[in-house]
Amino acid sequence: MANGGIIGPVQTPVVTPGDPAIPAVPPYTTSFNAPGTFTKQPNTAPDGAILIVAGGGGGGGPQGGGAGAGGVILTPTSFPISPGPVVIGGGGGAHSAGSNSTFAGMTAIGGGSGASAGESGFSGGSGGGGPRDNPAAPGGTGTQPSQPGNSGTYGFGTNGGKSVINVWCGAGGGGGATQAGIDGVSYGSGGPGGAGKDAQPVFGANPQPFYAAAGIYGGGGGGSQDSYPAGSGGPGGGGAGTNNPSAGTAGTTNSGGGGGGSFGGSGGSGGSGKVLILENGVAGVPATPATIVASGVWSLSDVYDYRKSGDWLGN
Repeated sequence: MANGGIIGPVQTPVVTPGDPAIPAVPPYTTSFNAPGTFTKQPNTAPDGAILIVAGGGGGGGPQGGGAGAGGVILTPTSFPISPGPVVIGGGGGAHSAGSNSTFAGMTAIGGGSGASAGESGFSGGSGGGGPRDNPAAPGGTGTQPSQPGNSGTYGFGTNGGKSVINVWCGAGGGGGATQAGIDGVSYGSGGPGGAGKDAQPVFGANPQPFYAAAGIYGGGGGGSQDSYPAGSGGPGGGGAGTNNPSAGTAGTTNSGGGGGGSFGGSGGSGGSGKVLILENGVAGVPATPATIVASGVWSLSDVYDYRKSGDWLGN
């Protein structure tokens, strides 16, 4: 009768500990403005998104076209993310091409130089603009390809704008990542640079501490002009052209923007490139409570102890 008069063996309860809560891990973005090595953050997801921006070209001069932007790659957010080396391309000096940027086996191609008098625009990730000249001169070709091997991964680059046949024509603007450079205008302005690629839908609304040029990358440089306004730089760090002997405006640092063309001097330098790597976050896991199980009959002392401690699950 040691069990209170209830027939059956006394059992010792088996306690199975619960699992603690696992906190959620938010998305994390790593920014590279210079060469380095990417290392994944702890507990983040194995996929995310990558932005790779090459260096922009340098503007042409004299009578120079705006430079083409560095090529831009922006992957979808389902792209696999792995550690590896990062190369950041420098912007081209006056009348020079920008340099390539690379990560994860993908290459963004440096922007083409803006042309000087007597030349055609030069090819690159985005092409450089044709010079203020007579006869008309074409812009360069954008050569940034789409990246193979992952559906939905894209490269962005366009052609440079041309000049027109007239002694008062403006030089063409450099190509931007998503918009071709604008042609020069007869008795009007130099061609504006083309617009770059907006990274905000993937990496978050501006401002972000890692953004250059308000989160838009690869704007083309503006073409030069003489008696009329020069072309403006394209959104995404493109430098403006000039209508005087001064140098063209440089592209924004770490934007891949093309440099502006100069009417009487040297073109502006291109903006250097950049790499952004977004690692997706993971959801949290709630805690699970401990369980207390025993077959047969529990002793009254065990019931009392568990009820007193608040661990008794019965009524």
